[in-house]
Amino acid sequence: MQGIMKCTIYKDVKNIVVETRDIPSISSHDILVKNLRAGICGSD
Repeated sequence: MQGIMKCTIYKDVKNIVVETRDIPSISSHDILVKNLRAGICGSD
């Protein structure tokens, strides 16, 4: 699969960034999951 995707990267406490990266290549034994929504608990 080719293209780009946005991904959320946890770098450190209170340091979460959104980056654009290439969609990774996968093998016949892998799956690629598209996450539509996510949440972060404020107490975590």
